[in-house]
Amino acid sequence: MAPRRTTRVAIACLLFLATASSLATVARGDDAASASDADDEAGTRASSSSSSSSSDARTTRDLRREGLSQRAKLERAFPHAFTRPGGDSGPVYAAARGRLGSIGARGEREKTFEQWVRSPPPREDAAENDENHPHVGPVEIRAVWGRGRGVVTTRNVTKGETLVAIPLEKCLSTFSARKSAIGEALKTITSREVTIDAVIALHLLHELYVQREKSEWWPWVSILPRDVETPLLWTPRELAQLEGSNLIGFRDAVLKGWTTQRDALFPKLTQKFPSLFPEEHFRTERWAWAMAIVWSRAADVPVPRPEAIFPSGDDKSRELRVIVPLFDMINHGYDHAPVTPGGVKGGGGEGREKGGVGVDDSPALIPSWDPSRRMVAIRAGVPFPGPNYEVRFNYGAKPSQHVLLQYGFVPMNNPDESVEVAMHAGSRDKLKSLKSELLRTHELSPRERNFQFYPRRLDADLLAATRVQMMSELEINSAAAISAAVAGAPVSDRNEAKTRAMLLKAAHDMLRRYPTTLWEDKKIVQEHADANPVDADEASEREKKDAEEETTTTTTGDDDDEAAHPTLSKRVKLGIMMRIQEKSTLLAAARLVAARIPDDAGEGEDVCEERYPQRELRACLDRLSGVAFDRFERPPEEEEEEEEADDDDDAEDGEEPSSRKDEL
Repeated sequence: MAPRRTTRVAIACLLFLATASSLATVARGDDAASASDADDEAGTRASSSSSSSSSDARTTRDLRREGLSQRAKLERAFPHAFTRPGGDSGPVYAAARGRLGSIGARGEREKTFEQWVRSPPPREDAAENDENHPHVGPVEIRAVWGRGRGVVTTRNVTKGETLVAIPLEKCLSTFSARKSAIGEALKTITSREVTIDAVIALHLLHELYVQREKSEWWPWVSILPRDVETPLLWTPRELAQLEGSNLIGFRDAVLKGWTTQRDALFPKLTQKFPSLFPEEHFRTERWAWAMAIVWSRAADVPVPRPEAIFPSGDDKSRELRVIVPLFDMINHGYDHAPVTPGGVKGGGGEGREKGGVGVDDSPALIPSWDPSRRMVAIRAGVPFPGPNYEVRFNYGAKPSQHVLLQYGFVPMNNPDESVEVAMHAGSRDKLKSLKSELLRTHELSPRERNFQFYPRRLDADLLAATRVQMMSELEINSAAAISAAVAGAPVSDRNEAKTRAMLLKAAHDMLRRYPTTLWEDKKIVQEHADANPVDADEASEREKKDAEEETTTTTTGDDDDEAAHPTLSKRVKLGIMMRIQEKSTLLAAARLVAARIPDDAGEGEDVCEERYPQRELRACLDRLSGVAFDRFERPPEEEEEEEEADDDDDAEDGEEPSSRKDEL
């Protein structure tokens, strides 16, 4: 795609994208949000690169000032929307009072919770089992403005130091569930009927809504957030912000599984144990909330000898799935690698995106099982400065779609960013059956797996599968051609041209599903920022709270697009920023396809004529040239300005202004 001239408006859009490309509303704390100061340097780079093609002769200092002003405006409008590049952990003590990232005082509920964490389990004999008491190291829970709750250091933390060690009896797990009031009822349930997460969710709902203040876990479960931001709990109006995203399909699949789990338990449990499981406390909405809490907060801790925890032998897993108090409130950051094995917070995964954010090979936190004291211990995998340094760790290698679904936030500069794509052979392809069998043999079948569009690299498996699907009859009967395709090598110039056209069409089709373009989404956010000038720098504690409530209030009225209103709810903002992230990824992937699979042999136009009828030929050629993708990224008036500028340049060079168009 050809370089393009940038007007003053386009520079502002680039600056906005550099500072507001992700809404990081974290569901880990009560209405928590992962946010901090936006990256000044990134804004400067975006400004500088844009200014080189601008007609205005502005200095780097002018552009930097404009970038900082734009960033401040967006910070004030979206107090939950900003995080450091990569969502990394950072010192929060340096921020001035009222600024994003500044530390606030602990509330009474937080103090009560910390006292509860440090106290021994009620079933333990305090006099004889001192070594089994909980241990809380140099960390404490604090309010971090713009992030909700977070865990910060009280002094320097050395590598290997234990941050928390909690007896299993104080955690939420299948072990604590069996020891609780619902233990006898659980004996009537088989492991084939429900998952471990479902048992913990059942346990959580019983403690929170049935036991209430009588619950041993009340100081903890009572401060768990009721309004979590995962799309699993969004209303239809909020879900409309994700129209066109395949995230909706992922959401529906997860909810279907959770509903199946609930149906296996209810109304059976209510009928058998009405006092333990009153129907009003286990309805579908609360069940989905509890499952979301478990999914986002549970850790899988390696256990060498599971029979020591479950003597009956009915749980032979080598991992203990458990929600650990205090540990469950630590926020996400990309500074370090995810914890593996063990999949803490659902961590781990394959295919990490290379480039972008640097990731330390050492995990920030290491969970372990102490069999002698029957405790879950969390140790520091790296040193942390202190005091007042927020501890964060990597939740795992996941694309932003999955992060939003599981944790309720959209990370910035995700090194594992991608958008899933399913590739299928054409229904009129007479070689369809043969190609399908070939793909299945080489574990490339789209029926059995999905592929990825990455922003900075091509998915080798996607490329191989598409090359196979684009093979001619002569090529698919050639052992050499098949070997080349599955090994990641080109098959032929013609096959490469068809592969390029197919991948560009797939990316374009996915972009067309959305009701808005990328530039329209950025315009929505910009208009919201202009309409909500909340001054976070000078706000008092009361004013900050009022400002936050104002910017997270969903307007009501007719069915007009909510994004057109002056205020946006937190979930609507999340939906908009997720759309921006997905579209940016798809556009980057399309450019990458065009760059990495060049049409050196000039086969592209012939392929378009061969594969598409006359009415679709123009669209195919526009995808190959990049014009079709520019329409998603820039307003029409900018394209017209660029074309006029290009024509002026061509005229200066002695060329006919229309010559470039004629080449297409």
